[in-house]
Amino acid sequence: MITRNYGIDTLRTISALMVILIHVSGVHLREGMALQNYDFSFWSANFINSFCRVCVPIFVLISGAFLVGRIEGFEISYRKRASRILIPLIAWTVIYLLGLFLNSCSVGECIGAKAIVKRVIGGRPYYHLWYLYMLIGLYGILPLLNRAIKGFSRRSLWVLASAMMMFGVINSIYEQFLGGRTLFLLWFVNYLGYFLLGFLLKGTRERITSTKLLGLYVLCCSIITFLNYLTIDSFGNRYFQEYLSPFVIINGPLQIGSKSS
Repeated sequence: MITRNYGIDTLRTISALMVILIHVSGVHLREGMALQNYDFSFWSANFINSFCRVCVPIFVLISGAFLVGRIEGFEISYRKRASRILIPLIAWTVIYLLGLFLNSCSVGECIGAKAIVKRVIGGRPYYHLWYLYMLIGLYGILPLLNRAIKGFSRRSLWVLASAMMMFGVINSIYEQFLGGRTLFLLWFVNYLGYFLLGFLLKGTRERITSTKLLGLYVLCCSIITFLNYLTIDSFGNRYFQEYLSPFVIINGPLQIGSKSS
């Protein structure tokens, strides 16, 4: 009998709420950036965004905890994932593109077929759908990954996960500061480190008290808030709020590790 992990369920719920807060506060954050007006509205949005950036890493870590390590045939694996990812992805892509088209026509500037195709090929038919497009790559490589790691020792997997996290950090910096772009089917590579860490952290015993864990989380998020302001003011970007920036990386595994045992 499989025992439900209510700690993981709680993390999912909190992370989903964090996603909503990121999008709501992001409007005020972008306005402050555009106007270079660092008022109360900006700092409130900056603060909320910084404390919620851990949400996406948590979702990827949870997926890794439950999916990495399974030995499934390609057909079974893809059939399971397709019903959960491809159908919602196609449906929401159509819905949001239709809404985008109708909205553009309402102001007399109907978006053309070329622009729509470009959005889909770019993996961002609407900005927040990028996550589902990234998952296509993760789930696509999953059967191969599970077969490959079967012959790895746990220590070797920790080295591999750390190397993939470092690659994600470097690639994230490149994308932020040099404007690098990659095909959405390759976006998963940046998040492969989180995916593997979710598997490695599964079942680990909590070695830190809840009070210390909360304190470290607040400290990291406070640092993100301040450093994010500095990069906005100096470079016009929000690097430290990226999902692969240093202090976001610290927070993600801590949360999943404390709830996975």
